[in-house]
Amino acid sequence: MTRYNIRDDKGVLQAVHVREDVPEGKRVWWEQPDGTKGLNGRPVASLPLYGSEEVPLWPLEEVIMVTEGEKAMEALASIGFCVLGTVTGAATCPDVPSVEAVAKDRLFCLWPDHDDAGREHMARMASTLYEAGARKVWIIHTDGLTWPKGADSADFVGLTPSEGFEEFRGMKTERIKALVSRRAHLVSKVAVVSSHREETTAKVRPLRLIHVSGGNVGVTAESLAAQLQRVRSQPGGGYVGRCPSHDDRVASLSFTENDEGRLLLYCHAGCTFEQVMAAVR
Repeated sequence: MTRYNIRDDKGVLQAVHVREDVPEGKRVWWEQPDGTKGLNGRPVASLPLYGSEEVPLWPLEEVIMVTEGEKAMEALASIGFCVLGTVTGAATCPDVPSVEAVAKDRLFCLWPDHDDAGREHMARMASTLYEAGARKVWIIHTDGLTWPKGADSADFVGLTPSEGFEEFRGMKTERIKALVSRRAHLVSKVAVVSSHREETTAKVRPLRLIHVSGGNVGVTAESLAAQLQRVRSQPGGGYVGRCPSHDDRVASLSFTENDEGRLLLYCHAGCTFEQVMAAVR
């Protein structure tokens, strides 16, 4: 039996989701913070995303993955991703007030379960995040892939022994980042996505997840800012400025530092960390 504590962005316990895996499948139920079964009439859509208490610790430029369910969320978290999980099930979607505190000005990449219900769930989630103030939202598109029906990130990491998934099981961070970069497409903020088949292919730019290694210690956000043009500070911390590794006219490079003092950057034109560093040396 596994108990998932659902907390808000301030760390306050809102509910406990209990899961028991049994031979015929799984049993799940809700408990209130005092241990009473059920939610006492509270809509499940009003509950925070699983992992919300961690969001204030993450840099503003970090791409936050979103999965369906707590187990899939913990799978990606176990290999170093910043990730949240919906707790409503595919048939329902979190409402806007429940995600506003973690969504504003943030970047998200949604990993749907590999079935129609999962993809439609994340299409609705994309719309919710934009309404709640998210800056950009990507969805990983799995249409046409021969994955087992219902497969999720827990199958990739190896936490769920799905039949037919042996070649993927135990995938590590770098391989999953490569998969995400190939399959994630930007969802238009203007067009309301009502189906996972609706894409804004004309203006889509693939998502590139950039995680900085410890070998870059010594390069600070402040020292990088001093070498770039059109630099300005971000309200939530960090900077934006012209990327030195391409002909940048719109200040497309965002950068900051994490709590360990490591430099994190994201070029919206797709330049890698190594390309940016080589251009300023």
